[in-house]
Amino acid sequence: MKKFNRYKFRLKRLFFTFRGRMLGTFLLLSICPLIFIFFFAIYSSEKALSISGNRINNILLDYVIFLHRENLTKQTEIINEKISSIKKQVHVVQAEAEDVFSNPLLPKDYHLSLQKEKEGYYWEDIKGDVSNVGMSSPLELTKDIKYKLLKSKLLEKEFIQIYNQEKSISRIYYMGTQSYWRIYPKENVKESREKGRYKPYYDFTTWPFYTLAASAKRNHEVWTKPSNEVDNMFTLSMPIFENKSDFKGVIGVDISVPKFLDKFLNFRFKEPSAYAILISSPDHKIIASQQKAQKDLRYFTTNVIQKLYDSEQPLFMKINHSEKIILVSTVKETNGKIVYVIPKKEIISSVKSSIENQLGTYIRTFTIQFICLLITIICILVAVTFMIWKHYSKPFNEVLQGISSISSEKFQVRIKDQRLEEFQLFTQSFNMMAKKIDDLITNYKLLNLYLEEKVSDRTTKLYIANETLKQTNDKLITMEKTRRAMFANIAHDLKTPITVVLGYIEAINDKMINSEQIDEYLHRIHKHLYSINNLVKGVYELNHVEMSEQVFHYQIVQANEFFMHVEDLLKHDSNIHVYVEEKLPSLKIDIKYLERAILNLVENSIKYSNSNTPIVINVSSDRTQIVVSVRDYGWGIPHEDLPYIFDRFYRVDRARNSSKAGNGLGLSIVKEIIYAHGGTIEVQSELEKGTEFVIKLPIYDNERVYVR
Repeated sequence: MKKFNRYKFRLKRLFFTFRGRMLGTFLLLSICPLIFIFFFAIYSSEKALSISGNRINNILLDYVIFLHRENLTKQTEIINEKISSIKKQVHVVQAEAEDVFSNPLLPKDYHLSLQKEKEGYYWEDIKGDVSNVGMSSPLELTKDIKYKLLKSKLLEKEFIQIYNQEKSISRIYYMGTQSYWRIYPKENVKESREKGRYKPYYDFTTWPFYTLAASAKRNHEVWTKPSNEVDNMFTLSMPIFENKSDFKGVIGVDISVPKFLDKFLNFRFKEPSAYAILISSPDHKIIASQQKAQKDLRYFTTNVIQKLYDSEQPLFMKINHSEKIILVSTVKETNGKIVYVIPKKEIISSVKSSIENQLGTYIRTFTIQFICLLITIICILVAVTFMIWKHYSKPFNEVLQGISSISSEKFQVRIKDQRLEEFQLFTQSFNMMAKKIDDLITNYKLLNLYLEEKVSDRTTKLYIANETLKQTNDKLITMEKTRRAMFANIAHDLKTPITVVLGYIEAINDKMINSEQIDEYLHRIHKHLYSINNLVKGVYELNHVEMSEQVFHYQIVQANEFFMHVEDLLKHDSNIHVYVEEKLPSLKIDIKYLERAILNLVENSIKYSNSNTPIVINVSSDRTQIVVSVRDYGWGIPHEDLPYIFDRFYRVDRARNSSKAGNGLGLSIVKEIIYAHGGTIEVQSELEKGTEFVIKLPIYDNERVYVR
């Protein structure tokens, strides 16, 4: 207790001392601004994060909508392509059906085996992976109906092929003008009758898929539901006409919605509650939806669906007490609509949560740092106050002691001029402090200027690096486009000969070609395979040359000897004239490839010139290079095609439409060979007057190669 009272007395005394007042003043002046700064920083941070959060929400919302619209467009394109594919196949069957009913041919080794049930309907009970026929009970089995059912057997092969190619097709059938039919896969009518799926009195010619197709124009398709009793199914039907005028029935295909829209129904959104639905046309009904859409389907009223159907822009609607973002895209083939429904709160909730967490973390961190800073400042102020009191109160104590001695009449005591000396020390200390502060500020400014220069220099370097990356990216994009174009051209040039060869081989295998003609067709196959081989060799060689692989074997040769050798190779053709200047300098070349380049130009001139047209090769030199000119008087090249003739697979329109074989690689190979030799190649041409290619090669002289 005594110890406590002693400390209490000391604290009271401290408050009424100089050092106590100094400590209290320093603490008050330091802590108040810090507290103000703390609350101001918290308020500014909350406001800045709130503004940034709103901006990020809007940006993220726009970006997510953009991504979903892109995906929606892709989904729509996929469905359009599948529908277009089925339409094309049905068109093929419809054309085959019209051909069948327009010709008197009947199927071989096939006889109708119709059996009549007690309800009056007919059907064909047949085994195997085949189609079968049937007829509703109100009809009489006439000779005409038997004849048409018999002829419809010729469609079975096309039915099977389409059914096997498209897994979403549930069945394909021919429906006659009086409710008789042929269907694949075969239908067990008796079993369907027992299970209630089929009723004997059904008149299929009154159903929408038949009536709409019957009233449609020739080669026009109709999309309908197969019947009011069938869910998850829709039908594509087309009319059949004999001799393009006499209606003979309908070709129909029932398509399973779950199989056809498998990818659409199983697509998973990033947002947990987002889903997709499909709206049909023209009845504007939801014909397919993902499982997550079930709880919201009752809110899609007729007015809501009509609003969705009439819009192609993103909509913001409140559905099932929640704000949703609605994206709509049109299936062009059927005019139906694919709709994405995405809860808005699930897009922005993650950003809000992140901002709130970030703000909470920031406040906690800032509070801890502020408290630590405050404690540190208080400790420093207490220590500094005691040091100041102890150091600066000593001269005053000495003065007071001297004054006190004089007051005590101790005149022997001499008071030193403490005041003047202390003030001088104060002045000197202050000046020293001011000088140090000035030095610190000067050094700070110099350091700041140095850092700014460094930042500017780094910024410039980063800008240069960024521009370099952009240029590199542009080059990569250009290379990718070139690669795609090359593969597209290769596919185009390979498609025709391969298709022809396969056709010939199938014709031979099917014995559609007489044995006397087999040699001729084998010769044609050989010709097309030779064309394919030339194309592959050309691409392979061009790739080697462009990739700068070690395919060139350079050697020093006498130019006159080389060009005389070329002249010997061409002397068999009297229309080719070679003129070589005497005493040409030496060349450092790959003999095989340079000879290939010149012969390619000559071959090109022969190919695109009329018979007996002269071709002139002129070889001359100047101080640093040898000039080789290949001049013909053939068809010529249009002016607008000249910049592109050295591109891969490029052929001018007249060359493409002519009977001359070629793949557009010859001049590309020539250009790469000449460039690999350090040379250049130029072309001049005029329609119907001819073309001149000019090659310039650097000469080799005294261990130096002169290059332009």
